[in-house]
Amino acid sequence: MTNLNTLIDQYAAVKAAQGKLELEKKMLEKALADLPAGHYESENYRLSISNALSQVPDEELAAEQKLVAANAIEAYRASMAGKPLRSRLFED
Repeated sequence: MTNLNTLIDQYAAVKAAQGKLELEKKMLEKALADLPAGHYESENYRLSISNALSQVPDEELAAEQKLVAANAIEAYRASMAGKPLRSRLFED
């Protein structure tokens, strides 16, 4: 079990480092947030900033897309089985 202990320790260390990097990334993004969209260069890297409408997933849109996909699958299966289609698009 010594190998398991080592793996657990390594995994925990990676998760801790990941958390620190995520925090550092958020801090850097906040510091860069006021820059207008465009391309920027440092001595070693390039940075492109573009305008985004939202960084938060649109749950309502995702639910609608899921429903449309479910209806498409149902329509396909109904057409293959020769059964009438029952749409769930306008159900409550």
